[in-house]
Amino acid sequence: MTTHSPYFVQNVPLSNLRIVRFRNGSSEISSLPKQIISELPWTQEVENLTKGRGWKQFKKDLTTGNIATSRSFEEAIGNDLAACWRNSENAGEMKTAVERFRHESRVLISPEDESELGFLGRRVRGEIFFARRWVMVEGPSDYLLLKALGESYGHDLDQHGVAVIDFKNSGNAGIYAALAEAFGIPWHMITDGDPESEKFRKELSKRGFNSDDLAAHFETLPQPNDLEDQLLVDGQEALLRQIMVEVSISAMATCPVEEFTRCLKNNKTAYMVRLARILIADQTLAAKMPTVFVEFIKKLKASASG
Repeated sequence: MTTHSPYFVQNVPLSNLRIVRFRNGSSEISSLPKQIISELPWTQEVENLTKGRGWKQFKKDLTTGNIATSRSFEEAIGNDLAACWRNSENAGEMKTAVERFRHESRVLISPEDESELGFLGRRVRGEIFFARRWVMVEGPSDYLLLKALGESYGHDLDQHGVAVIDFKNSGNAGIYAALAEAFGIPWHMITDGDPESEKFRKELSKRGFNSDDLAAHFETLPQPNDLEDQLLVDGQEALLRQIMVEVSISAMATCPVEEFTRCLKNNKTAYMVRLARILIADQTLAAKMPTVFVEFIKKLKASASG
């Protein structure tokens, strides 16, 4: 069955989805793999290791005789696998092969992952699979800002097939990146520069994304700022105070900056809804928003026109 209905798609198990695209003169079909088969031979050492540790995700592929996995796995497990060849002449090559195997396995979605997405991500899950590109941000305020910047710069994200996913409320960071890779969807992630950004980086690394992946796809605001901190650093305090007064918090006009910052962070959606309206109509102001968001929109627009 084929469909263009996001509602239908969001109620189908992810493992049953097939995304069909017409590229370079032919149809391409993408789906979630059930396992990844490595170039690593299944040896007695591997047999002993997997049985001893109770690692049921690893199996011997009967066709190739190599190691196969049904789940992504952490670096520590990869190091233990590589140790199976520590006394061989090609130990270095085998370690590299294990690292490649772990990287390839990042696209595997476990039943637990799918259950989490079904519970947390259903409100966005359907529509995102019809998008040409995903950009993951932490929460609703980042979502609203990015969408407003797109409109301000004449590059409406919906019209250009860019899905903005506020992943923090809809699953962990690594799941959406893994889905994007498996389904062949270009992706990017922008987070705050606060300490929590390191948690998101670790979630990606834990799943098997390497340093090159992070350099290409993962950006943060300047450390240690979250979005509100960065807006204030960028000189938007007067405008934000005015907006907060419009939100019916009159004390925000004159209160100390520390109190104002706390209140701003506690009213993220309320202030950003109003700021977004202003940005859509004022590209000069839009250009003064946090650089990482502005530059991302500019690159998207340039790539679309190129």
